[in-house]
Amino acid sequence: MFLNEECPICLERFEESCFVCELFCRHTYHLNCLEEWLHERPACPLCQKEIKISLESSYDYEEEMMGDGRLKVTINLVTNASSN
Repeated sequence: MFLNEECPICLERFEESCFVCELFCRHTYHLNCLEEWLHERPACPLCQKEIKISLESSYDYEEEMMGDGRLKVTINLVTNASSN
């Protein structure tokens, strides 16, 4: 379960078929909404904690079969973070 049930950027509820991103501060967003936000402001939209981003990134994912037959896919964004 996520800390919030809707995306604070677009105010739409999270659906089972959408991709979401949970930041280290535990705030959760639609992946597309967060990507657009971070191009303008490198901070969490809710708590304003700074997020260091890099244009060099890749995705890694894990699959887990849930007890009720649903497939849980966790997608991790891997970046080369700068140490500023």
